Amino acid sequence: MPKYFLHLRERDDLIRDLEGANFVDLNAARDESRQAIRDIVAEHIAAGEELTLQTIEICDEQGNHVATVSVASSISPTILVSQDTFESDLSKYFDTGAARCSDIVRR
Repeated sequence: MPKYFLHLRERDDLIRDLEGANFVDLNAARDESRQAIRDIVAEHIAAGEELTLQTIEICDEQGNHVATVSVASSISPTILVSQDTFESDLSKYFDTGAARCSDIVRR
């Protein structure tokens, strides 16, 4: 099985994967990269942290760059808004009588 290295590109920094991992093929490495990006994005959203990850750059054992997987290509097209903005927009479309989004979920 070929070994690939999944390097994280964060703005101007490249965080190198020094260990690498064996994958059946390049497509499997791409799939793993997409899932890793989704996990990283979810962690940053949950923590309320700024996301600096831009891409995962995949290199083969010889150090050749063979693919790039971007954050944009890895997540579904979703608009992220603050809770206050969401609640404001929600009230335009629904008369829920709820004060907060969490009240809507409880109903």
